[in-house]
Amino acid sequence: MDSADKNGTGITEDGSDMSLCGNQDIYMKFLRTAGDYDLSAAAHRRHLVTYSDVSAVGVTSRKQLPVRFFGKRDEPTAFSALRIATGKVLPAQKIKVVLGFSGEAYAPEDIRVFLNAKPCRLIGEQAPHTQQWRDLRYFGFEAENDGNFSPVSVIEIGLCEGKTELHWAEIEIYE
Repeated sequence: MDSADKNGTGITEDGSDMSLCGNQDIYMKFLRTAGDYDLSAAAHRRHLVTYSDVSAVGVTSRKQLPVRFFGKRDEPTAFSALRIATGKVLPAQKIKVVLGFSGEAYAPEDIRVFLNAKPCRLIGEQAPHTQQWRDLRYFGFEAENDGNFSPVSVIEIGLCEGKTELHWAEIEIYE
């Protein structure tokens, strides 16, 4: 029986689960990697925007997403910033920012992205991963890795022309 995940659910045609806890091989690889800091740093991984579960008494917590963007070409571009913790990034690793937008009232070329104050290059639209919402458009942006990558990164996003809402943000680190 074919065991490929053709429907993008994480469940294969033969019924096996490709998720972390449902597949013993994937789970064992995770356990061996997670216990070793250097192996974890060298692994292909994705870091998503997360939310604070707790905040100090009297301090309101701010959720980072969604973010609305309105841009007009003859006006300065307004930027919003998101923080994502990535941990150690090795100098040889590649970095990609992945953003998921709703709506169609914008051109991808009008999205401006900076990672740790350095401009990112639009790679193009990409298909969503299993965990991502299917009703968003996802775009990848290549980021520079100069070997001095911060363990907590700031993504700055702006829209030069159009209107959209950002619902997904992640940093993918790979070889």
